[in-house]
Amino acid sequence: MENAEACLCLLNDLRRITNMPPATGNGGKGSLALDITVDGIGFSLMPGADDNADCLLLFCEFGELPEDRGALAMRRLLEANLAMMGAGRPSFGINFATGQVLLSGAVRMAGMTGETLAQMLFHYAGRAKEWRETFFLLEEERRMFAPTRHTHARAAEMMRRSQTSPATETSGKPA
Repeated sequence: MENAEACLCLLNDLRRITNMPPATGNGGKGSLALDITVDGIGFSLMPGADDNADCLLLFCEFGELPEDRGALAMRRLLEANLAMMGAGRPSFGINFATGQVLLSGAVRMAGMTGETLAQMLFHYAGRAKEWRETFFLLEEERRMFAPTRHTHARAAEMMRRSQTSPATETSGKPA
């Protein structure tokens, strides 16, 4: 219960600084969880438990993997996980329920204020926006997949061909 109270105080401090309404718990009947939007990016915040009892759990919605380059984007996320590795550092994963990329972590509440939490959330929101634009791909990788007029014309031609019957294609006349 002590952790939930510390979490509630921290979240109320965050809300005071950001002019959001005060956070409330579930009347002691469940865990405290707060879903908020920071600079257009969704976050879920909640008190930790067990080994993370002194932490605030943070989940940031980065968005969907790109359909045309998902494997490459996942590789970049794994590289980012390695670069960010360390105690108290967040990591990327996939939300099994939605398929969305999440940044998640356990942040120690000791010494944290609503202001430092707000700065952290705005930083992660900026990174999420960058992800949604670039998927952390290198410039040449983004150019490789950028649609061009030629790509659109070729796709339209392929659509026309797929709608043509095999008999029409071979003889040039309907069967």
